[in-house]
Amino acid sequence: MVTNAPLPLVSVVIPTHNRADLLPQAIDSVLSQDYPHVEIIVVDDGSTDDTAQIMQCYKPPVRYIQQANQGAAAARNRGVREASGEFIAFLDSDDWFLPGKLSLQAHYLLEHPQIGLVYSAYDVIDENRDLRWHVMPDLITGPHAYLDLLWRCMVGPITMPTVMLRRAIFDHITPFDETMRLAEDLDLWCRIARDYPIALLPESLSMVRIHYSSLTRRVNPADKLETWRKIVGKAFADDYPFPLFYKRRLYARIYYAAAVNAGLDGYQDHILPYLLRSLLWWPIPEYGIHDTWKYLTNPRKWRRLFQIIRRQ
Repeated sequence: MVTNAPLPLVSVVIPTHNRADLLPQAIDSVLSQDYPHVEIIVVDDGSTDDTAQIMQCYKPPVRYIQQANQGAAAARNRGVREASGEFIAFLDSDDWFLPGKLSLQAHYLLEHPQIGLVYSAYDVIDENRDLRWHVMPDLITGPHAYLDLLWRCMVGPITMPTVMLRRAIFDHITPFDETMRLAEDLDLWCRIARDYPIALLPESLSMVRIHYSSLTRRVNPADKLETWRKIVGKAFADDYPFPLFYKRRLYARIYYAAAVNAGLDGYQDHILPYLLRSLLWWPIPEYGIHDTWKYLTNPRKWRRLFQIIRRQ
C-alpha cells in the first residue's frame, strides 16, 4: 500500500470532432472527479461547428488544442505528446466518466507498480440517455493476457473510456497507429499487453454512448477483416513464442468472425468464402461451437438479432 506519497498528475485526453453539443458533458465529468491532480487536454480534430466557442468557457486545468482533421488516432497521439501526467486516461467527447473513476484507477496503479494498464466495467446508453445495458468485460489479465487479447481482437473487450495507463509506456511502445481507421485502440492495447501486465476493475466507471446511426449502418466486412489481419500481423511479425498452432487457429477465428459479421451486416455473398478460408486455416471450429453457446445464452444478442431480422 502506497502511503504519504504525492499523488501523480493524471492527463485526460479528449479528442473531438464536431461534437460541440456533447463535449461539455465529457469535460465536466472530469472536472467533477474527486481526484485532485488532473489536466484535461481537448484536441479539436478540425471541427467546423461551435467547438471553439464552447471551449472559450473553460480555463485551466483544461487545455484546448486545434489541428487540421487527421482522424481520432492522430488526435489522441497529439494529446499524449502534450500530456504532462504520469498517468493517462482517454475519453471520447460523446462519453463521460462516472464519479470516482480517476481516483480508483490512479490509486490502483500506485498500489500495483507492475501493472501498465487498468480498465474497468462500463454502462452503455443510447442517444436519449436511456441505459441500455451494463458491460462487464472479459477478464484479460494474468500471464496469458496478450494471447487472450489477440484471440478476442474481433470483439474489443477493452473500451477506450475505461482505460488508464502509465505515460512511460509510450517511451517504449509506438502510440496509436494513425493509418488505421478501425480498432486502432485495440491494436494499441494488444501491443501494450505484449510487454506489460494489465488489470480489470469490476466497478462501472464510464458511460459509453451508442448512436442509432452506428447501430443501423452496414460496415463492409472486408474493412473489418483487413483491420483484424493487420493487428495480428503485427503480432506474428514479432519473435514472441506463440503456442503451437496458435497462428492457424487465430486466423481461422478471424475469418469465422468475418463470416458472422458479414451475415449480421447484410453481406450474404461474403459468408461462404470467409467460412471456407476459416476451415482452410484450421478445420476444427471449436470457436464456432463456443460462440454459438454464448450467443444462445445472451439475451442482448437475441435482441440484436431480432432487430436485424425486423429491419430486413
